[in-house]
Amino acid sequence: MAKVGCLCGAILSDVDCPSDNIIYIYRYYELESVLTQNANITLWNYYESTMENHLYWYCNKCGRVYKFPNGSEAKPDKIYRRETVTEEAHIMDMIEMVAFSDIEIDTITEYNPDICLKEFLDNRLCTESYFLDKSSGQVYVFDKENCKIIAKYCVEK
Repeated sequence: MAKVGCLCGAILSDVDCPSDNIIYIYRYYELESVLTQNANITLWNYYESTMENHLYWYCNKCGRVYKFPNGSEAKPDKIYRRETVTEEAHIMDMIEMVAFSDIEIDTITEYNPDICLKEFLDNRLCTESYFLDKSSGQVYVFDKENCKIIAKYCVEK
């Protein structure tokens, strides 16, 4: 159990389980690769086997995302700050990302412990998609309903 201070002054915590400050971020092609190898892998089994390498902390107050090395609770190696987008961005050349909250995974697996990863991905009601621009390191937030980029996460540290 840990607490992390955000740059905005908020305290992030994983004391509550599930935590609204914990998220897991995956590259979509990683998920596709796993599903190619094992189409029936459950969400829980995938989550348990990968969670340490994909653990991020999220600030509900300012929207910053903290990446810790190998899921540890040491000092963050990257901090991303959410900003409103003012420029055009073309997601075609970017890597699609998927983010799950700790609460989302716990809620789904409590209700349906045997849900397959593929079924979970196909039935998510997420209104945002995330795209990584490898050249800049920025992550763009795409609003699926309005079909436009609405924000980006810039590396702050």
